[in-house]
Amino acid sequence: MVLSQRYGPLPRAAAIARLRKQPAGGYQPAGDLAEVLERRQAANAKERERIKNLNSGFSKLKTIVPLIPRDRKPSKVDTLKAAAEYIRLLRLVLEETGGFEVGGVRSPHPNIFG
Repeated sequence: MVLSQRYGPLPRAAAIARLRKQPAGGYQPAGDLAEVLERRQAANAKERERIKNLNSGFSKLKTIVPLIPRDRKPSKVDTLKAAAEYIRLLRLVLEETGGFEVGGVRSPHPNIFG
């Protein structure tokens, strides 16, 4: 049995070209389809690289922050919460010890973390 007979009209691939409305009410692709496809491929590659860099950053953060739960694989939210808590604790240590020194000179801004 043919799928369209069993399930009705099948979904079509989404148009990747910009469409221009015709006077009769229909739509016609506007521009060169090959050019649009090339732009989409470039945008997709750029987005894949962005996500790869983001995930790499999270991986590095997971190795640095000691407060991440180890009972399961931490999510990105777990990682960010643990990093924020770690920064808060480090700030408390700095405040309780009277700030910090940079090159042997006491920082004029002991409360630089807000």
